[in-house]
Amino acid sequence: MPRPIISDEKLEAFQALWRRHFGKEIDRESAYELGIKLIEMMRLIYHPITDDEQKAVELRQHDIG
Repeated sequence: MPRPIISDEKLEAFQALWRRHFGKEIDRESAYELGIKLIEMMRLIYHPITDDEQKAVELRQHDIG
């Protein structure tokens, strides 16, 4: 899978978020590498819920409530 491209605007926003959250500056190369790792992690753990999964959740909530 090809690595995503992070635009200059998004990279600068990521650097600003890092600075605000951690109180430290990071250079563009570090920001790019960390941004790629974040994107890849989100890609691995996030997936949309299917209609069948949504129905199962609703059934469980109905049974509990």
